[in-house]
Amino acid sequence: MKKALSLFLIIAMMIPLFSLFVAAVPAEADTGIKGITFSGTSYGADEDYRLDKNLEEVPHTFTAWVYIPEELHSSRHIILGNYPSLSRYTGYLNFEIQTNGRPRLVFGDGSSDSSYNTGDQTMYNYVFDSAVVPADTWTQVTIVSDDAEQELRCYLNGELKQTITSNFASIDPTVINHSFMMGGDFRQSGNKFNHYYYKAQLKDVSLYADVRTADEIASDYANGPDLANVDLICAYDIDANDQGKNIADESGNGYTMYYNKMWLTEAEMNSLRGDTSDRAYSFAVVPDIQYMTEWHQEALEPLYKWIVDNKEGKNIQFVMGLGDISNTDTDFEVGTSAYGTAEWATAYAAISQLNGVIPYTQIRGNHDVYTSLSDVEECLKGQGF
Repeated sequence: MKKALSLFLIIAMMIPLFSLFVAAVPAEADTGIKGITFSGTSYGADEDYRLDKNLEEVPHTFTAWVYIPEELHSSRHIILGNYPSLSRYTGYLNFEIQTNGRPRLVFGDGSSDSSYNTGDQTMYNYVFDSAVVPADTWTQVTIVSDDAEQELRCYLNGELKQTITSNFASIDPTVINHSFMMGGDFRQSGNKFNHYYYKAQLKDVSLYADVRTADEIASDYANGPDLANVDLICAYDIDANDQGKNIADESGNGYTMYYNKMWLTEAEMNSLRGDTSDRAYSFAVVPDIQYMTEWHQEALEPLYKWIVDNKEGKNIQFVMGLGDISNTDTDFEVGTSAYGTAEWATAYAAISQLNGVIPYTQIRGNHDVYTSLSDVEECLKGQGF
């Protein structure tokens, strides 16, 4: 009886300790909780979230909750980045999950003379091969860049997993000279834009200007970001309800992430512009189609076909083209796009659907008058433009 009573007392004393241990595991670790996702095509992301202003402080601690299913574990996922599409005269920075679940921080410095196209930037690439994010599990990833210790450290769920000391470089202060995107970056490669967008699920993201200590990172894992910390740059409390909406900055610093969508459905357009059913008439405005003419040729003809098909229903009386019809001013006969047929021939096939159906205008933009062709009229070949 005494042994049974002693055993009961031991178990009773352990229960509060066990409760404390369980309470230290944050709700985000529950695999049933859903974050936001990002849609896209083979050409890149269709949606993302963007800052409308630059950061005022350089971040040194980066934190995010990620969920990467097994079928996407071999893909690359950019959490936050501002890697640009053109040659840089300023720095850039990406916080991402590299292939096979490896956290990565990559940044570049600005050109030495602040010129736009000097090409003398250096890329610093830090991939944490020993801190692998597991598949099918919500995981908090934290990377710190520590100038004092000249090292980068990666934590998973509040625990230090790997330290990198080789080839250490401080984050260039010019990385905040242009704004950041959540869920991708601004790069363009061939016919792909933001191709490495975040394809899995993403939750709470925060940036600190200071180097968080191991105890502070463990606290952030258990309790969320320290919203009272003066070094907190921005913090986003994200869940599935934020899908397709602007995401407020919980730090109070005003770094709202604004939702951006590449292609809008008609229903989405109507929700933005309101009821237009009583309009007297409408006209269509088609801005620069240059990238479609060269890289997305399969989408150009349906664009103008939609205008023709909706002439009566939308009462479209006129179509206005705003220039840059081609991207490289490629001729009908001799030129060929890297991704298909000659650009002018592609543009003509698409736009000529309007002939005799809806009045329209086209004007030449700077991409349509490259000096490499000595005679623009010869390039146009009198084909109706």
